[in-house]
Amino acid sequence: MAREPCPGEAAHGEIRIGVSRCLLGENVRYDGGHKRSAFVTETLAPFVRYIAVCPEVEMGMSTPREPIRLVRGEDGPRLRGVNSGKDYSAGMRRFAAKRVAELRGLDLHGYILKKGSPSCGLFRVRV
Repeated sequence: MAREPCPGEAAHGEIRIGVSRCLLGENVRYDGGHKRSAFVTETLAPFVRYIAVCPEVEMGMSTPREPIRLVRGEDGPRLRGVNSGKDYSAGMRRFAAKRVAELRGLDLHGYILKKGSPSCGLFRVRV
C-alpha cells in the first residue's frame, strides 16, 4: 500500500531538506569531529532526501582546521580565525552567493542547521 503524501510534500513524492553535514555524522567540524543527531539520521531520514551542506569545507577549509568566529567589523560581522586572525569573510561571501543560488534551484522544503555555528547558525550565534 502506498503511503499518503505529507503536507507540503513535492508532487513527485520527495521532501528535500538542506542539512548541516556535521548533524549527519560527517567529520567536518574544526576539531575533526561531528555533531551527529539521532533525530536527523534515524527518525527523520526515512521520510526525506537530505542535501548536505558545510560552508567551511565546501569553501575549501580543511578538517581539522582552526576554529572560526564572527567578530564585529565596521561594515558588519567578519568571519575570522580564532588563532591566526585570518579574515575568511570575502571567501565565505563568494562561496555563499554561489551555493545559495544552487540550493535555491533545488527547491528545498526547509533546512536543519547546526545551532551556534558561525557559518550555519541562525539565532544567538556569538559575535
